Amino acid sequence: MNTLRREENIMKKFFSIILCLAMLSALPVSAAEDPMEAALGSVKERIEIPAELTEFESRTLKDDNNNITYDFNWSDKEGKMLEIQCDKYGRISSYWSWDNSEHDGETHLSPYTKADALSFAESFLKQVMPDVFSDISCLELDNDGGIGSMDSYGTSYTFNFIRKYEGVEVLSNNTSVTVIASENGLTVRRMFSEYDYDTEFIIPENELDNPEQAYRTAFPIKLHYEKDYEKSEDTDIDITKLVYSVEESGTGFISAENGEIKKEKLHAEPYPVNESAMDAAAGDSSFSRKESFTEAELAELNNVAGLKTEQEIEKIFRNISDLQMTSEMKLKNSQIYKYDDNYIMNLYFSDDKNRSLYVSADAKTGEIKSINNYNNNNYDKDYEISETQKAETEKKAENFLKLAAPDIAAEYELDTLNSSSSTASLYYVRMVNGVDYSVNFANISYNVKTGMLTNYYINYSDAAFDNPENAVDGDTAYDNLLSKYPLKKIYVLTDSDMFELCYTPSKGYLNIDAISGEVIETSEQQGEFSDIKGHWCENAVTRLAEVGIRLSGSEFKPDEEITKSDLLKLFGAGLEGTGYLYYKNSDIASSMLRMKVIKKDEPVDESPVTREDACVYMVRLAGFERVAKLTDIFKVSFSDSADISPEKIGYAAILSGMGIVAGDNGELLPKQNITRAEAAQMLYVYLLSD
Repeated sequence: MNTLRREENIMKKFFSIILCLAMLSALPVSAAEDPMEAALGSVKERIEIPAELTEFESRTLKDDNNNITYDFNWSDKEGKMLEIQCDKYGRISSYWSWDNSEHDGETHLSPYTKADALSFAESFLKQVMPDVFSDISCLELDNDGGIGSMDSYGTSYTFNFIRKYEGVEVLSNNTSVTVIASENGLTVRRMFSEYDYDTEFIIPENELDNPEQAYRTAFPIKLHYEKDYEKSEDTDIDITKLVYSVEESGTGFISAENGEIKKEKLHAEPYPVNESAMDAAAGDSSFSRKESFTEAELAELNNVAGLKTEQEIEKIFRNISDLQMTSEMKLKNSQIYKYDDNYIMNLYFSDDKNRSLYVSADAKTGEIKSINNYNNNNYDKDYEISETQKAETEKKAENFLKLAAPDIAAEYELDTLNSSSSTASLYYVRMVNGVDYSVNFANISYNVKTGMLTNYYINYSDAAFDNPENAVDGDTAYDNLLSKYPLKKIYVLTDSDMFELCYTPSKGYLNIDAISGEVIETSEQQGEFSDIKGHWCENAVTRLAEVGIRLSGSEFKPDEEITKSDLLKLFGAGLEGTGYLYYKNSDIASSMLRMKVIKKDEPVDESPVTREDACVYMVRLAGFERVAKLTDIFKVSFSDSADISPEKIGYAAILSGMGIVAGDNGELLPKQNITRAEAAQMLYVYLLSD
């Protein structure tokens, strides 16, 4: 550690203490003795509390380290509220403002831009957190540049700021600000900060010459199978992919000084000093049964009739000696339900000595599915399990696994054995071609002191697997990962209770496709479009993208014809919610059919869309179709109005009257296919309209 930096910190602390003592001696006794009053006064120096918020409440919270947090809440009787959290020094960590009167039931795009909102957010932070903006430690906007969205309160932009110390990111010290932009102006809806004012930094005297090699040694790469959930969605088996991943990806850090593995120490969460209990209520359930049965109902009844009885399933479990079921354990209730075409029977046993047992089995085959065996009287928190007992328990668990799942037990290998007091827990993973598939696993637990089996669960699925012989080698996969996302320096709060300089990949939680060797991105990077600079649609496309309404890809291709799929995604995202941008064509079709935007059997595909049909889809989404169908009341001023399909005159007239469709040189060109730029402009103008 840098000795000069340490002495400098000590001197700073010394003078700070002297200064604080001097200030306290100058205060009235009541102010010095009332930290809440001092904190509240500090907050009000930086935040102007609206005069109409006449109601005030406070809470005091503390964490496991006895750090105090104050929660101040101002409100009126009309639904307006302001809540601020701060520490005992008045340093604000949370700000939340709410006003029900801002809700007008309509979704609009604000005239204020993302840049306007960012400037407002930065000014707000400098006002409420003046101490953090210094030469050595400051907040910088995260690489995502902020996220925008729209709702009936206005357009909101959320900006995430990361803390930098001497130019290096500080982990888990982020600050986020959400700004609401409406026609009435800009306001901060919420702010949340993890900024740690008090913890010191360790500056290493020397740094690693080859941090990449040290990181590879500390966190090796591993080959395994993962389930491809999207591809498995419409199949009866798991579709898997062979991937490499780095151990502890996203949470693995090494010391920049010596390469030792470092773990992040999490801050304690505050809790109320006076806690209150909550009541729970259970609802009633009922069902009715028809006197006559359909074919499906009869088939179900026949299936159930062929299941094992309660007595047969009970006998299976009573024959398992490790469960130690006595004659006093009585069957209290049972349940049969269907899961993935399999019938599962649950049984519950108990006695009058705090003993309970929950078990489940396949009701057709009797295969054991799960066991939860509780006996509070046998728990011994002071018990220590020896290595010999661990080995014996491992053997017992292996034998039980063969008994419970004889057809598949050989595919499961012990991954970890953890012990806590008198309990040993064993976790098994399914191995295929020598590679783990952790989607399929088994858990077995024993009370080692009594020899009782306390827990069992296993799952197994039919799946298709790639041959690992076709995989690239691990070094190549690691090279590709670090080539795309090289190591970065980062300060991490460790068990030393100080921020230590570490290394970690610049992006975590990543896998590498083991067949191609390419990094698998968790989500598409949505940067600026590369082909709209100077185009007439630039403003519309940019403003829509700022609130999360953007079609995928790095190019917008403004002059290309938009497909029906993309047009409905775009319009749906603007008028219903941005989830439409991620829908499959089949999902778009079912949703649009439900809202009567498209007709039955009308496809959602990659075909082009005419200008007049684009008008129809927007009017239907906006809910104006009943009026649009009254074709006799409409008159349009387009010079080519005779070319508009008679039944679509009303749709074009409504959008023309709203200023959403202006045409080209007085012409609508209704049968011409609409471009991506024109579709974006339509949506942009609609969202700006009142």
